[in-house]
Amino acid sequence: MNIIPDDDSMTFEREIHRGEIFYMTFKEQTGSEQQGGRPVIVVSNETCNKFSPTVTVVPLTTKDKKPLPTHVELNVEGRPVYGTILCEQVQSVSHYRLGSYVGEVDDRVMRKIEKALCVQLDINTKAAETVTVQAPPVVKEVVKEVVKVDNTAVEALKTELEQAKLALIKAQERERVFRELYEETIRGGNI
Repeated sequence: MNIIPDDDSMTFEREIHRGEIFYMTFKEQTGSEQQGGRPVIVVSNETCNKFSPTVTVVPLTTKDKKPLPTHVELNVEGRPVYGTILCEQVQSVSHYRLGSYVGEVDDRVMRKIEKALCVQLDINTKAAETVTVQAPPVVKEVVKEVVKVDNTAVEALKTELEQAKLALIKAQERERVFRELYEETIRGGNI
């Protein structure tokens, strides 16, 4: 990827999108961290990709790896890269570290990556266990009225409500994580 040097506006010649694959060189390595040149897959959200000087990536390796819930196999015929996506090695990197564009993963592979990242970051398990969402009385009354009119509509509302509850749980978990990071930063700790 070509980036305009010395451009303070953070305008990049090429947009970066979630699910895209780039080559990147990992310079320093400690322990089991990845090293050398390898493909990475962008997993950060589109807002971050557009406005932040960093993106979040997961590396890909062609070495044999143990099957772990944080690993996703990428073996699509005709794809220029293949191997194991290592979602336990998620990291944020500067746009400047991304090399040449390789391609992108399809929605099916991206969903597997998202699931593996949830396992790695312990998202949706703790949040679902610790957060209880109460529907406001108004919603309860609306649901009662809809039941009288059309049971099909009730089922649709229930599905919407469940999706809203899940979105709220995710938002509360994100808020908790950001609050912890902020407090750690204030205390002068390393993140």
